[in-house]
Amino acid sequence: MYKRGHTHTHAPAHKKEMSRVQLNNPGYWTSKTHKTWEDMLTGDLPETIKEEHPNLILTRNKPYFGVMVTGIDLSLETVGYETRAYLEAIMAVHGIIIFKGQGGDKKYFTAKEQLNAVGQFGTHRIFSTHAIHKAAEHEAVFRLSNNEEHGFVQVGGGFHHDGLHNDAPFGHVSYHLQKVPLNGGPTSFNHMGNICDQLTNEHLSKMANLFTVNAHSGNLLPMLFPHPVTKRLQTFANPYQLAGIIRLIPDNTTSNLETQLLSEDEIYEVMKPIYDIANNNFYMHIWEEGDMIMSNNITVCHRAEKSAFKDPESNGLRILHRVTLEGRHTLVPNAIRRVAPWLDDNYVDVEGKRDLTKYTTIENKKRKNNENSPLWVDDGKGWSIGNATFKRH
Repeated sequence: MYKRGHTHTHAPAHKKEMSRVQLNNPGYWTSKTHKTWEDMLTGDLPETIKEEHPNLILTRNKPYFGVMVTGIDLSLETVGYETRAYLEAIMAVHGIIIFKGQGGDKKYFTAKEQLNAVGQFGTHRIFSTHAIHKAAEHEAVFRLSNNEEHGFVQVGGGFHHDGLHNDAPFGHVSYHLQKVPLNGGPTSFNHMGNICDQLTNEHLSKMANLFTVNAHSGNLLPMLFPHPVTKRLQTFANPYQLAGIIRLIPDNTTSNLETQLLSEDEIYEVMKPIYDIANNNFYMHIWEEGDMIMSNNITVCHRAEKSAFKDPESNGLRILHRVTLEGRHTLVPNAIRRVAPWLDDNYVDVEGKRDLTKYTTIENKKRKNNENSPLWVDDGKGWSIGNATFKRH
């Protein structure tokens, strides 16, 4: 049974000689079929994918990002071993996969069908920390609606990622409308790598060595980081759980690390260009029966559009089921977590009301050697981890 805050594991259907770790790397498929990751899907599918799913068709969601998938119904068939890995690599690069024609003749997933479909991907571990609505078919499904009798209402308006309060944010997220209203009850997505590409080097420099503090858990997340799979430079959208932003100032001569808390004006100056871009350049998905979207929760953010909550009497009922997979990537190394005393259990603030002003400056915290400690380098043009440097995409 799935429990709130607990996990459930789906074992892969079968194994082949090539490990999933190797197959999940877009570079594996690039070296076999395409010159660059961004060119994935521009040619024929790899032969191994065709063998597993002869009817599978993948189409770029132009002029936006993401991929449309037809020729497979996850309620009726198990995804092949290499196909799962290929689709995960695509989600890391392109952000979202829009599965069309799901749910067989009924054109929707039951809660258990969606859980079984999603559990084939990522860590195979359904991880749920949400509230459970009285109408929910399953504890592990977050149920949203435009009618409070059928699901939680007015949730998810504003670009965000799911599970940022966890040490490792949710890895993949599945969205599916059991009931589609007349206007399609739209959900919008934004590719965080695309957003970073549009920020100036001057602004990226302002974001250098900044970390957000989560209001619910106190966890730290870097404002700029290389995607753990693609290494593409990106940021997070985090408007609703933002307790503060801190700046880490390394001293290369003394190995000390000073921590400063940004003022509200400074936070506004840093965040506004990000959301100016996000709010003016995004993909809005108009739902149709049988749609299921899976996202790489680090690559993209999402929001429910205001029209998704339109009166059900005039627009029809909207019921969205969300399923989340446990993440595998902790983005802040221990060397940096050690300078954040609010990460101690005594400082956890589930209501987001903690006063952080007493942490404005923390001096003389000795920085221990950690090859995975990220530092912004080259005047805001790249990110360095150990001996590797990743340039702006």
